[in-house]
Amino acid sequence: MLALLLGALSLFAAAPAMAQTTVWSATLTVGNGNTWRGFWTFAAIGQISDADFEYGGVTYTIERFSLDNSGRTLRVGLNKAVPAALKSAFGMQTGSLLLPLADATLTSSDMQLNWSNTGLNWSVGDTVSLSLVTIPSVSLSATPNPVDEGSSVMVTATLSRALSSAVTIPLTLTANTAETGDYGTLSSIRINAGSTTATGMISANQDTDGDDETFTVALGTLPSGVTAGSPSSVQIRIRDDETPCSRAQLGQLKRNFGAFRFGSSSNVVNEGGSVTVEATLREALDPPCVLSIPLKVREPGLYQ
Repeated sequence: MLALLLGALSLFAAAPAMAQTTVWSATLTVGNGNTWRGFWTFAAIGQISDADFEYGGVTYTIERFSLDNSGRTLRVGLNKAVPAALKSAFGMQTGSLLLPLADATLTSSDMQLNWSNTGLNWSVGDTVSLSLVTIPSVSLSATPNPVDEGSSVMVTATLSRALSSAVTIPLTLTANTAETGDYGTLSSIRINAGSTTATGMISANQDTDGDDETFTVALGTLPSGVTAGSPSSVQIRIRDDETPCSRAQLGQLKRNFGAFRFGSSSNVVNEGGSVTVEATLREALDPPCVLSIPLKVREPGLYQ
């Protein structure tokens, strides 16, 4: 019996805690306040089915939830100051519209949240579903990584939970050791309503150098209602497909004195112009390989 009890306790302790995404939900019955509509305890207008919620061990009471008659400004008043952690991570779901608390201005000693230009439209007697929920986050991943030169890499944007409307996730691409011509473009990924993931493709372009190269895909400036998750960026390595010369091939070149012949497009170049320098092997390398040839110039400073 004791062994079974200990086993049950072990299973209970190992179970992961579920993250709370909703700290409050209620139904608003819209009342008429002449210049505004909604609920306000002070004016005894409108009703909310449950005005209390708990966050961080503290109980808060919603005393006002009103919309001006133009439908632009929404005011939500509490009996205590809005904590910073709640404001940064949560949003007010009003019907199908999610309003991030971070987008609201605070007034009345930080006890009232104000959103402007909401586009909401209530009539007296309407019932509106309300909830205080965590703002969904978005993270990035890429596969395959590394990606072979001449192939494509698939970038996936993943939401922590599905949204009721489509959202476009902006992206930025930054060259690290790669050059901008070594990879394609991808400015955004659109995630459809009800979905949590969507993908986009970036090509890894063929080049002539023999080095692996990297670039970074990162989240851009996110739209309201979505926050950056982890990872918010991913470094992608382009795996080069050129084969560097082997030691045996390099040794053969060294033994064959005068294996290279240098030439230029012109021996005379005007100031401000340029000249192309070519290096030609007298014998082809078999099998083909990538060879880096260091050059030394005289009178540095007169040219680059």
